[in-house]
Amino acid sequence: MTPKRLRSIWLAVGMAVIAFLAIGTAYAQDSFECAPEANIEKDIAPAAELAEFSCFMKRWGGADVLHFKVGVKNVSDTPKRFRVNIFLDNGKAVGGLIPGIVVYTFAPE
Repeated sequence: MTPKRLRSIWLAVGMAVIAFLAIGTAYAQDSFECAPEANIEKDIAPAAELAEFSCFMKRWGGADVLHFKVGVKNVSDTPKRFRVNIFLDNGKAVGGLIPGIVVYTFAPE
């Protein structure tokens, strides 16, 4: 292998690493507490466990939009899907059916 070819390979590897780092920081999300725990009403089925619930701002349709990250774990011995509904004080809502053990991101319309 010639030194010129070796230098080209290292340059390509370096550019790939820089690209991966740039993509990773572009999709970084700063989570924050959605609301004080005392102000959140939860109605959770006995077969489900809330594994994760967080909020973050992310670009959607050209604007910064509030997103919810919800993780539901199925604690029963049979496969199930769970309905997740999130209602905000300003009248906006989002929801859907998700399988257990999966984390989904919701954005209010």
